[in-house]
Amino acid sequence: MKFKYFRPLLAVIPLLAFTSCLDFDTPGDELTSDTDIIDPEVKKGDADKLDFETTCTEEELGEALSNLGSKISMIQSGIYYAMGSKDGSPTNTNAYQYYAGMTIMPYAGYFVNAQSWDGRFVSTGSYYQEFLDGPYGHFTSVKNQIANFLNDDNANLLPELKAVALLVFDYSAMQMVDIYGSIPYTNHKSNQETNPFTFDKGEDIYAAVIANLNDINACLKAHVNRPDWFKELAQAVLMDVDVLTTDKQYESWRRLANSLKLRYAMHYVKYDAALAQKWAEEAIAEGVIENIDQEVGLMARTSVTGNPIFGISESWGDSRCCAQFHTLCKSMNHPFIDIWFGENPGAIANSADPSKVVPANTRVIPIRAGVAMPSGQGITNNKMFAYSTSRKDGVLADGSVYHSSINFAPLYMVKLSEVEFLRAEGALRGWNMGADARTWYERGIRDMQIEDRTNAEVTLNWSEVVDDYMQLEHAVDYTYEDPMDEWNNEKSPVTIGVKWNDSDTPEVKLEKIITQKYISMFPSECFEAWVDIRRTGYPKLLSVVNLDEYSDGSLFDGDIIRKVPLPGRDTDAGLNDILSTGIDALGGSDTQGTRVFWDVDAPNF
Repeated sequence: MKFKYFRPLLAVIPLLAFTSCLDFDTPGDELTSDTDIIDPEVKKGDADKLDFETTCTEEELGEALSNLGSKISMIQSGIYYAMGSKDGSPTNTNAYQYYAGMTIMPYAGYFVNAQSWDGRFVSTGSYYQEFLDGPYGHFTSVKNQIANFLNDDNANLLPELKAVALLVFDYSAMQMVDIYGSIPYTNHKSNQETNPFTFDKGEDIYAAVIANLNDINACLKAHVNRPDWFKELAQAVLMDVDVLTTDKQYESWRRLANSLKLRYAMHYVKYDAALAQKWAEEAIAEGVIENIDQEVGLMARTSVTGNPIFGISESWGDSRCCAQFHTLCKSMNHPFIDIWFGENPGAIANSADPSKVVPANTRVIPIRAGVAMPSGQGITNNKMFAYSTSRKDGVLADGSVYHSSINFAPLYMVKLSEVEFLRAEGALRGWNMGADARTWYERGIRDMQIEDRTNAEVTLNWSEVVDDYMQLEHAVDYTYEDPMDEWNNEKSPVTIGVKWNDSDTPEVKLEKIITQKYISMFPSECFEAWVDIRRTGYPKLLSVVNLDEYSDGSLFDGDIIRKVPLPGRDTDAGLNDILSTGIDALGGSDTQGTRVFWDVDAPNF
């Protein structure tokens, strides 16, 4: 009997798929002993196995797909969780707020929280476990959606799809390692459901993921040699799962795997420079993302209904433009910085002298990271709500419609400009990146537009202003001024320009590369922006204030937040796991000031 793969059947499968037991309105249930087992059949297999040399008949593959059933569609749900959403939907503002908006985005200096949630999260450096466990809730949901598929022997007959699922799992896991320093990676990948969990060392997880990425590349590279019937069926399945690539081809996922390998190699550079170079050069040789069509992410207003970062900022008002990012961009004379954000929606009075008032709609006024936040929402209840949010859609003087840049910004997994800046840094370090550092640096700047470049409705066109932007030789003299509290005023620490200068020292060249990379990754790649701040010290940003008062006691003014304490300590079982294996895996204290393993306190060169 010949099996036929029916897409209509797969279209309804998400309705049957299990969802995570975690509720992102109340995160913190990760790693608990009473976590629900959300599928009655828990598969235990070899999640790493990608046996792409094994052949099967069409009937055998059809039977395997039937046996997998809803596990296939759950890969798509896992993708959405990995991108900061929940419940199998492309975007969810509340979920994204817990995933990145309350913690990682302020750590990167892109946005800052404008309220304290009834005093629980007063400042950027605050330690409040319920919120800090939020990113980990997304990872455990990725695991809940994908691990059963990875451990089902039926998936081994379609290793290409298994490669895609494994890549999504590893992408999410690596974010968690970079945030927390250690996670029970092996346990989760093997589909373990309950405590005790064993935390793995960060460097061991990196090695395991790089090995996976090598296998994923080999598996997807061999796909072209498959029989036509196999490729047709495999393509039909991918079409129903893939919401990230433009062409929905396995080749795009192969390039994504190599691009992630390049990213992780750069994370590793201070820990083991020789191995980092090896990984990076291998990734380039195998093929990374090289054009806009190969970028990977949720494209705004094509696959999603607006950007959740815009929803958190403008629609809800829970976050405001951060002075760290705004001041940097003003120093770079960035032509769009005061277009991405709107003028202050309310009047702002000076706390020491109430007669000094900046009227509403005067200028873009950001909030400096670390400032203590009051509770409440709305300008009448919370004076910080008078500061600037993302600029919303509007009508210009000529009657044309202006579309919000941030609402049009895709949620990238990997953006072309990031890959180009990675290649620029690699070339600067003497690695074989296919061209010199200047070439990749300048390409990265030309490809750094934050709006969805594939959407015809986009109002701003970066290509019209980029040539002038690239001519800036020295930073513009700029001082951040807080109209409410002059104590927060500070001159921008940035002195470099944008223009490449071959006579600059390697350190200055690196600062230029990372600074422009940082701007290009705004607003959604805040995880990588925070990685670069920690590992290189760039870009130079205004310091986060009040760290000595509101952190967990391990940070002082002038420091940066280097890690989030391990998740799951709100239950006895979770705390026991942390005490028995978590602290040892970190190799240091479990505090906000502890460096993750790749964050080596050493010069960049």
